[in-house]
Amino acid sequence: MQFIFYHDPIAKMRHRHLKNGITYDPQSHQKISMRKEMSFMIQKELSATREKVVDISDISTAQAFIVHFLFEFPCPDSDPVSTKNLKMWDIIPHNKKPDLSNLIKFYEDCANGVIFHDDSMIIKGRIEKKYSQTNQPRVVMTVIPQKDITPAKTKEVLKLIEPTRVRELMKACHILTTLPLSDLETCSDEKKKGYLDYISLVIMGFANEFANDLTKIKKKCPIEGTTRVFNTNKN
Repeated sequence: MQFIFYHDPIAKMRHRHLKNGITYDPQSHQKISMRKEMSFMIQKELSATREKVVDISDISTAQAFIVHFLFEFPCPDSDPVSTKNLKMWDIIPHNKKPDLSNLIKFYEDCANGVIFHDDSMIIKGRIEKKYSQTNQPRVVMTVIPQKDITPAKTKEVLKLIEPTRVRELMKACHILTTLPLSDLETCSDEKKKGYLDYISLVIMGFANEFANDLTKIKKKCPIEGTTRVFNTNKN
């Protein structure tokens, strides 16, 4: 869902701690009023049309959010025409104040309690600050709800073993694939004994290292029916 605000991007002013220990909030009454107005606009947009029912449902049930911000600034009136053109072509970047972090914070505050319960639910996003191609200011906020679509069975398995442990298992399985089984048919009896000792040692080490993990998964997450993931009879 996308929200567009046609005004100069607004930055949140941070609290300041004075020498006497008092915390001073420098936000102006105008910005506070603007924040309330935009929160109302967001709420109005969410409930505006029937076509957005699906979006609203996704937002209300989301566990996290991806939020993209685009902040477009007008060129200063004092700029010569040539400089304005280069800025509107995005050749000269907007590397001036306000800071991106303060810009984001203001609009996150506007969406707090309206789109998401708290801006801590935002887990990632793309942020861009630039001069407007039309020399008209605007803020584009794109909100993408991230729902949990992981099947229950998958979660049951993965909560029993961590990613690093799976990597260790994969490395161990690779060692198993290098066992000299084909050499047993052609080697001498003396070498065969050495090969068998090595193969048995590797198998024992594998079983000792991963038996508990695999047994726990097998007991708690058995494969239903006769389905086989690995067909060991294939040539």
